[in-house]
Amino acid sequence: MFAGAMALCASAALANDKIRVGLSSDGLLFVPAFVADVMGYYEEEGLDVELTILGGATKVYAALVSGEVEFSISSSVSILRGRAGGTDMTMLGAAMDQHASNIVATRQWFEKTGLTRDSTYEERLKALKGITIAVASAAGGSAQLVRFLAGEAGVDPERDMTLTVLGVGDTTLAAFARRRVDAITHSSPVAVQAIREHDGVMLFHMSGGQVPAYNGFLYLTYTGLESWIKEHEDQTVRFLRAMQKAHKAIRDPATAEAVRDKVHAKYHARIDDALYADAWADYASAFPASIEINGEMVDRVNELAAKVENADPVLPEHVAASWTNDYAAEAAKGLNAN
Repeated sequence: MFAGAMALCASAALANDKIRVGLSSDGLLFVPAFVADVMGYYEEEGLDVELTILGGATKVYAALVSGEVEFSISSSVSILRGRAGGTDMTMLGAAMDQHASNIVATRQWFEKTGLTRDSTYEERLKALKGITIAVASAAGGSAQLVRFLAGEAGVDPERDMTLTVLGVGDTTLAAFARRRVDAITHSSPVAVQAIREHDGVMLFHMSGGQVPAYNGFLYLTYTGLESWIKEHEDQTVRFLRAMQKAHKAIRDPATAEAVRDKVHAKYHARIDDALYADAWADYASAFPASIEINGEMVDRVNELAAKVENADPVLPEHVAASWTNDYAAEAAKGLNAN
């Protein structure tokens, strides 16, 4: 199946193949794609990769389905739903295996509730009753996360909590700084910035695996269309090999700082050095050492998504068709992913 791919990868005369990768933003969630660029891993694999920032997950899915991009880094839940809806979107590897949005509380609220840095998960859940918490949208991922935690705590999110829709970025941070909310749900660097600059305290460290249900959860995946992949198996393996190299570089203490600084300089120079270092450290362990996936991981996504969204799970035949590890496994050959 992959003999052609191996021969192509070994050829010094290999011409670079053009590949477009769709991303919803240039945020830190997509760091491996940037690492593969600045470290030259795409070029090593004979690929000319264009990272296309499309401004939202919906636009990424549309671009993938229409053929405007060959690959994307996308939510595993959305790919499952898309497959059930009739597309041939296919998960090819694990890009991130922790939830990206941390929950940061104001120190005033945190201490008022009697919490300390050593408080257990259960104690933190009990404190949620009466909280006012900022979410990006009324029905989006951050709101679903808060409602899930409310369920874990045994409180009614509509009656016992106030979810305030503030969008993302500066608006959320400003509300937090002015103490108009008790907590925010946001990815880094905003979550880290709330702690560093506005006296925030980590309430639920999602990217660090603090919430058991989401610890090791297949959050983001490398995704392509099955129809395209089957006609371009060699390019698929080479793309995933570049991503596996990126994951290894992020987690390797010998290369991590140099890799971070290169990505910062090219993609995120607008972010303060110290803040960037903290945000990078917050996410580094959320990019798994191996990008390989398996059925147990995908089944877990299906089960948790159904619970969080209060929806029926995706049917087993759609789940089985929604992923493959063949290409990631081939890409990992000869590379030390540990």
